[in-house]
Amino acid sequence: MRFLRFGTTLLSVAALLSSTAQALDIVLSNDDGWAELNIRELYNALTAENHSVVISAPAYDNSGKGSKDKPPTYLRAPGEFNSLPFGAPPTGFNQSQPRFNYVNSYPATSMKHGIDVVAPKFFDGNKPDLAVAGVNVGRNMGIGDTFSGTYGCALMADSMGVPAIAFSAGTGDQISWETTPVPMYVQLYSDLAVKIIDTLVANEQPWMNPGTFIAVNFPRVGSECPHWGAVENPQCTKVEDFKFILTSANSWGRWFPKDVFTCGAKTLPNDVWIMDTLMRKEDGCYVTITVMNRSRFNADPPEQSTVKENLRSILSCLPDSKGPL
Repeated sequence: MRFLRFGTTLLSVAALLSSTAQALDIVLSNDDGWAELNIRELYNALTAENHSVVISAPAYDNSGKGSKDKPPTYLRAPGEFNSLPFGAPPTGFNQSQPRFNYVNSYPATSMKHGIDVVAPKFFDGNKPDLAVAGVNVGRNMGIGDTFSGTYGCALMADSMGVPAIAFSAGTGDQISWETTPVPMYVQLYSDLAVKIIDTLVANEQPWMNPGTFIAVNFPRVGSECPHWGAVENPQCTKVEDFKFILTSANSWGRWFPKDVFTCGAKTLPNDVWIMDTLMRKEDGCYVTITVMNRSRFNADPPEQSTVKENLRSILSCLPDSKGPL
């Protein structure tokens, strides 16, 4: 339904009426900057699904800043991709699109500003129904979990009582929102994100337990150069090509890891193993979905179970699994 960005048509109205997912108020942030293409494309894709969305993201790339939080300041250099002039105010918005907001501070601060200040202006004085971070340029796995600004956004939202989901991806570099045509991988990642979001929120709340957030990692797709050790996957080019796997992360941080019983096993497959080992064999196209707690470790089995049930309709087991989902 991407044609919605060019205006409402009879076809788009029919598509909206046929949608089973409820329309949400969503605040969207990232750590790559408000003018990066991924966040704008995800905004378009979510809006095309009849969600009401606002962007509140850093004025510059702030990757790797974790959960740092500080008051915004005046800009001391032009904004990302020359999107803002030197000396611009600490916070502001695009004059032609007031739903696109920048914050000259850390990613977590940007999310906080979006929930406290921006969202009430567009959502009838209310908090958003959902907070979304990403799609991040570069995956967030392994040691990267500990300092991810994308996860910092999600954790800030959770601390403010808003359920959050963070998306990260292996293909691409930071590119301007003005880039045309939109690369295949950018469109694909936003479409995959929308599928997960719409599946999640088609259920009654809670979509996840307080004190947790959902971390999603998309693999490398197409024929782009390898990134973070992952291999290219030229066969992974359509949403229908992918299987969604409930996974674990940071398993080394627990002496006795326990997970929700899934696919005949007491322990979930590790997200890094899927991306760096399984997909090196070109054994399918996988999206990893991990339920994480405020310490950036795996959530407990009951919390994993909540997300498992809400995403059950799209979750799959790996080929060598010993039982059903």
